[in-house]
Amino acid sequence: MIRHCDPAILLQIKALVTPILALNGADRRAKLAELGFAVQQTATNTVLTTLPHGVQVCELN
Repeated sequence: MIRHCDPAILLQIKALVTPILALNGADRRAKLAELGFAVQQTATNTVLTTLPHGVQVCELN
């Protein structure tokens, strides 16, 4: 379940992680982890989550 987040904060998060999402594999995982995020595959989509609790932040297109 994706948590509700202030739209302005969500835009800042997306701006922060968008360049990192262009990377592949271990580089992407490491850089996202440095910022406290991870990418999770669900049955229907890909979601940006927080570390270490895995709170879903937003869907990734």
